[in-house]
Amino acid sequence: MEPSCSPGAQPRLGNRLITCLSAFAALAVACLASATVASAGISLSEAERLALARDAALESLAAERQSLREASVAAGQLPDPRMRVGTINVPTDSFSLDAEDMTMLEVGVSQMFPAGDTRQLSARRNELEAASVEARIRDRRRVVIRELRFAWIDHAYLQAARGLVEDQIDWLDPLVANVVTRYGHGQLQQLDVVTTTLEQVTLRERLLDLQLQIAEADTGLTRWLDAPTGQLATAIPAPQEWPALAVLESKLEAHPTQVDFDRRIDVAEADVALERQRYRPEWELDLAYGFRGGRGMGGESRSDMASAMVSFSLPLFSGKRQDRTVAAARAAARSLHAMHVDHQRELRAELAAAFAVARAAREIEALYEARLLALGEQASRSAIAAYANNAAEFTALIETGTALLELKLGRIEAAARRARADTTLAYLAGEAP
Repeated sequence: MEPSCSPGAQPRLGNRLITCLSAFAALAVACLASATVASAGISLSEAERLALARDAALESLAAERQSLREASVAAGQLPDPRMRVGTINVPTDSFSLDAEDMTMLEVGVSQMFPAGDTRQLSARRNELEAASVEARIRDRRRVVIRELRFAWIDHAYLQAARGLVEDQIDWLDPLVANVVTRYGHGQLQQLDVVTTTLEQVTLRERLLDLQLQIAEADTGLTRWLDAPTGQLATAIPAPQEWPALAVLESKLEAHPTQVDFDRRIDVAEADVALERQRYRPEWELDLAYGFRGGRGMGGESRSDMASAMVSFSLPLFSGKRQDRTVAAARAAARSLHAMHVDHQRELRAELAAAFAVARAAREIEALYEARLLALGEQASRSAIAAYANNAAEFTALIETGTALLELKLGRIEAAARRARADTTLAYLAGEAP
């Protein structure tokens, strides 16, 4: 350590103090840039609107819903009637149409009537399935918003972290140059040069790693947005206020995935009702009119003939057909009920975890802002003053600067974790987008 009473100590002391204070001032100015302040560009709300507008899955689900609604109308109608035209009882020796009494040209029409309430139940089933798709559409909107916000938060955190590391490099580079110069004059030890250079190289490696992560985060954002990430005002969203956990849990029943399960169960119950209709007969009505030519034995014109017939199926052997199909439909319904219960438990567990993380991360974020950052900056100022007065080693100055950087990174990391938890809570129990 350089004695302050040596010749020329005061000029060197002044130079050291100016160098340290200048570097610290540059770092302090950088601290004013908050990770949660957005720059000019596309806002998060605008990005959400763009992501919803270009999501192909939403378009596909909307088309599926329309298809089911159209099919519901068709399923409630009678089958198309069938018409037949032909000849009956034509003698093969002459192929004459008026030689025999029973020869005729016949025109007939038949209509099939599905068993029981099959038509009404089929239409109802398609309506329920369309309602299930509608719930999936609402869930997909929530998923798009959630995934976009996750990518947005990750990008904002990495950008803020890169800014802090770049500021730290700007703070450290003049100190490294000063250390090398003073080491050349024999005023510092080699350990000081190695320590500061190692810290400098470590920071540059950290910066390169952050740039790599930002490139990956850019890919996550462009998955949802057809816009360069440079046009996005990515920033960590501000904290959200949430009611008690019990209030949020009560909202889970209205979650689109829960509604989807309810509708799918309704579809399964409709399938059971449909299969029960197989115990009832199908009916068919057949009407025909036969035209006869020629004359009878008395010279009179042969009269035309009409016929009407009713036919129906006989579901007599139901043991291996109807009984089995009904049992299969009931088993499918039970499976959905079990899956629904499991999904409810999964949503509750996910909600409780996100609620706990949001609360804890918010407390950590507040602790950083209220105490830790202030203490870190105070420690850094004290280290600068102590080093300038030859009361501390140079390594202590570097260590406090590094500690302050870690505190700043810890604050934005806590903010990012809180924002991700808020995003999860918004997906599970927030208002519909």
